[in-house]
Amino acid sequence: MLRHLKTGGIADRGSEMKKLALLFVLLFLIVVVEVEAEEINFEVNPVNPVKGETVTIHGQAQPDENVTIRISFEKVVQEEDKKYTFFVPKINMPEVENRFTIRAEGCKDLKVSIKDYAERYPHWVTFSSEARGEVAEISQADIPAVVYDVLIHGKSVETYVKITITAEGYEKADEKGNFHHSYDTSSVPLGDFIVQAGNKTETVHLRLPPLPTTPARITQKINQSPGLFQLLFILVVFVVFFVILAKKMRK
Repeated sequence: MLRHLKTGGIADRGSEMKKLALLFVLLFLIVVVEVEAEEINFEVNPVNPVKGETVTIHGQAQPDENVTIRISFEKVVQEEDKKYTFFVPKINMPEVENRFTIRAEGCKDLKVSIKDYAERYPHWVTFSSEARGEVAEISQADIPAVVYDVLIHGKSVETYVKITITAEGYEKADEKGNFHHSYDTSSVPLGDFIVQAGNKTETVHLRLPPLPTTPARITQKINQSPGLFQLLFILVVFVVFFVILAKKMRK
């Protein structure tokens, strides 16, 4: 019986040691993953872009690391006759490995119709997904780098349907860890959109271009109509000439 107790005690100690070793390994992996994730850093230029500008994400990661960059925005659409529709024109897919995901919340189903300008899909092609718990999602990877018109539509359950569009691009850092990624904002609605790389997220505000000031508008009109400007100049010269001539004749 004593032998049995001693054997059992040794077995218990061995089991505890294995558990402790496994715990240390897990903690080590968690620390390594967190350190690697924290080392990804980036900035977005321009900081306050105008709609239609191309934003560039410059960052620093591990040398030769594959970096996933996500750009996403949301649009809340009001239902009409139990249906919802959101049209996104001229989405320019990047010329890198990519993934495009559309998610709809508060719907019965989701349909995504696409048509491109390179005639890969010369007519509307529709993909569909049934909702689970009023949420539907369609995701597609390795989309050819052309320009697409995208029509998002379906049957709604709620009065408002929230649509989230996420474009993923994958960039490889160079031997020094530098990476960059470009994204055309022409298809992004005005307001905030999210840029994420690694565990860092930045919110970027997309705005309309400012209207030119009144003097700038006048200058622009004059530059656009050089003939009118020259005519006004000649008219002023003639007026000044006749005023001087009239004064001399009076003398």
